[in-house]
Amino acid sequence: MVHTLILSAKKFILPKAGQCKLVLSLIRNNEIEIDYFGMEIDNSADYQDEEMELKIKTTSFINFFFEDNEIEYSKYSKEEILKLAENLLSKSPDMIVSEDNKDIDLYI
Repeated sequence: MVHTLILSAKKFILPKAGQCKLVLSLIRNNEIEIDYFGMEIDNSADYQDEEMELKIKTTSFINFFFEDNEIEYSKYSKEEILKLAENLLSKSPDMIVSEDNKDIDLYI
């Protein structure tokens, strides 16, 4: 089963290397928000309004896509979700990282 976790932070410029270290730093310094944690979602571009467009322009998103058994998303606290993100970053040597000028996609 594919799961999606979307974190966001104030827009930043990505370094040439060390994206995972940057994300870990943002998590550990409490500079990140949880935007979504659940099943793989439809294309969000289909549902954008003006408020969403403004957020997209001023925010960097870190998108985790990972496979795992069924998860009861509602039972996870904010701290547990961020701990899951840290674990995925730390313990996934086969991770594929894709990026544009401000967002990161992590395929685990």
